[in-house]
Amino acid sequence: MGTYKNSYTKNTDYALWELHEIRHRIHQTFKNDYLKINEVGNKVYRDIINGKNTASRSKTLRSSST
Repeated sequence: MGTYKNSYTKNTDYALWELHEIRHRIHQTFKNDYLKINEVGNKVYRDIINGKNTASRSKTLRSSST
């Protein structure tokens, strides 16, 4: 996913700028959680592709995340 430059500045559109800042703070707050979710998802996907039984582990994964 690429990055983009905003076509607005704080002076031209204050509301959009504030929304941008809020989205940025939310992303920073949850960035590590997203990485953990992706790691678990990728492991389950690899197990499915390789024919391993992930059903018994899915309950373990859910209980360890809470």
